[in-house]
Amino acid sequence: MADQSSRLLNVRAVMDQLQTSGPLSRAELARRCRLSKQTVSEVVAQLEAAGWLRATGESVIGGAGRSAALYEVDPASGLVVGVDLGGTKIRAALGDFGGAVLREQTVATDPRGGHVVIDQIAELARGLAQAEGLDVGRVACLALGSPGALDRRTGVMAFAPNIPSFGDLDVAAELGARLGGVTTVVENDVNVSALGEQWAGHGRGLQDFVVIAVGTGIGMGIVVGGELRTGATGAAGEIGYMPIGADPFDPANRAKGPLEMATGGEALARRYVALQGTAAAGPVAGDRHLVPAVFDGAARGDWPAIAALHDEARVLALAISAVAAVLDPELVVLGGGIGAREELLRPVRSVLAQLMARPVEVRASALGDRAGLLGAVAVALRTAQEQLFAAPAPIGITVPAPDLDRLSAGRLPV
Repeated sequence: MADQSSRLLNVRAVMDQLQTSGPLSRAELARRCRLSKQTVSEVVAQLEAAGWLRATGESVIGGAGRSAALYEVDPASGLVVGVDLGGTKIRAALGDFGGAVLREQTVATDPRGGHVVIDQIAELARGLAQAEGLDVGRVACLALGSPGALDRRTGVMAFAPNIPSFGDLDVAAELGARLGGVTTVVENDVNVSALGEQWAGHGRGLQDFVVIAVGTGIGMGIVVGGELRTGATGAAGEIGYMPIGADPFDPANRAKGPLEMATGGEALARRYVALQGTAAAGPVAGDRHLVPAVFDGAARGDWPAIAALHDEARVLALAISAVAAVLDPELVVLGGGIGAREELLRPVRSVLAQLMARPVEVRASALGDRAGLLGAVAVALRTAQEQLFAAPAPIGITVPAPDLDRLSAGRLPV
């Protein structure tokens, strides 16, 4: 048993290094994994024979022109799907084991929620594979970032008011059944965004940071000691329920939470309309689709738009200062359709300077609205590794990070 465990750990160490830093020679793998050259040679031979690795050229070593074979994870050895589920749209990406995003698709979230949205996600996964001429049965793992707090005992996503009926379903089990038993992982969407930032954004190399996403709603992903923290019931980071920004005793604020009622897209639109002197009631005033008009107005120097963003920044800075007092993060990353905007970042920093003796560093997401999607792909790759090679995962994400300069390309290396 001990020998089998050691072999699995050795295999996992080699795979981690190749997916993080490959292509590599056997000598370099031995050095990085702190294993003997013989052990690495045996592991590489086993993985190559099983179809997980492939030779990908040679490197020149020393001064005598000697060469060493280089190895990399074979992209054809498996597929993963990452899904970023929002209240208004679903984004999905098909990736391979070599770390490339092969294809992406975005569709509008069906407002009926529940089983209908689960059907949408399953169809997206099938469609992405078929578009590449591949069988969805080759997908080793699908990872879904969803609004809400995952109860790990039941698989149910609680606190997901923007996706009707999700609080009644075991989403992972339902999705897995629709896809013929594909392993499915479900996690809070902002937690997944935090893993995306840790993998490929401002969180790389940091041990303690948080991601606060502001869009349709608001949520937070927490990384402490290099690990994602979800709390006793999965609700850590549900900061929409912080008693800030709106009356926490008003029953009208209980479903989404006081902070979300004060900072979400509808709140920003309502504030903008009110400052324009229009009655702030009815569907127009609370329509989150007005949010782009707020940023457009601020760019033109429109006073109501600028004032609305400053009010938003003031409430958000209060929440950040409370988070900093409890968690003391190295960095706060602002994400989401509202939070990642530079027009909001500047006033947030200004207000924090008034609130804190040593203001926490705040930066807009390096990945923008792609953090959740890239994080989901990373989670799917890591989960597939854990299953296939049955060894404990090291702290953090150990899959190759994307080339951020090429994120807009049609075929995205990750």
